Amino acid sequence: MIGISSDLLFPVQEQVFLAENIKGAVFKTIDSIFGHDGFLVEVEKQSLIISDFYAETNFNQ
Repeated sequence: MIGISSDLLFPVQEQVFLAENIKGAVFKTIDSIFGHDGFLVEVEKQSLIISDFYAETNFNQ
């Protein structure tokens, strides 16, 4: 799960709650000034987090 630090529609604290209550979930935060639109703009940051997740979890096996 990836949260955007300035997202007011889906606040980080709510996403942390979800990640803590979903088995196997991992939570990461992206610092962004773009609010809720950060998930549309911060593509490179999201890609790095997702790539790291795949590398760390053996998700492909």
